[in-house]
Amino acid sequence: MCLRELRTQEIAGEIICKPYDNFGNLISVINTCYVDGKVITTQTSYSNYGGQQRVISQNITVRDMNTGKVSSQNILGGKLLP
Repeated sequence: MCLRELRTQEIAGEIICKPYDNFGNLISVINTCYVDGKVITTQTSYSNYGGQQRVISQNITVRDMNTGKVSSQNILGGKLLP
């Protein structure tokens, strides 16, 4: 799978990045937002196998900008955050 296109937009301080494959299918969504001194990043991966888009996994990372403490959580087969 080759990356064909990368769309990035900023909405109300939230950065959203959406890479697409050569067939125009969405392969992941990366959201980054800043809330109360923390940086929250979610990366959701999609599969388009069989013509149906489904969530493969989601990674959620929270970094405290004051202390530098980082926590991460991986969810397989679904997603916890939008």
